[in-house]
Amino acid sequence: MGGLELKVTLGPVDVTATQALHVARHVADRIGAEHPHALDEDMPRLAGRLTGRDPDAADELRELLAALGLPTNARQLRAIKARAALEQAAANRKSKERT
Repeated sequence: MGGLELKVTLGPVDVTATQALHVARHVADRIGAEHPHALDEDMPRLAGRLTGRDPDAADELRELLAALGLPTNARQLRAIKARAALEQAAANRKSKERT
């Protein structure tokens, strides 16, 4: 993927569901950058979906997400999205209580 390769073991890290979603999106964007598509400029969402159907890109994405302990299938993604929504609702309640 380029950039700096870290040779450090960080061990388990606790992250919120919202953070995990952000990381999963970033990873997907990076894999998409590794597999450019002709529609990237004009229709990026469609290009992303089509790139996701590329077996090589999909395998790379699943492998990296699994290594990071992030969702690798639709069921896991739905579960983490639901947890992120609960976290956001709790944060909104706390924000309203402070005002």
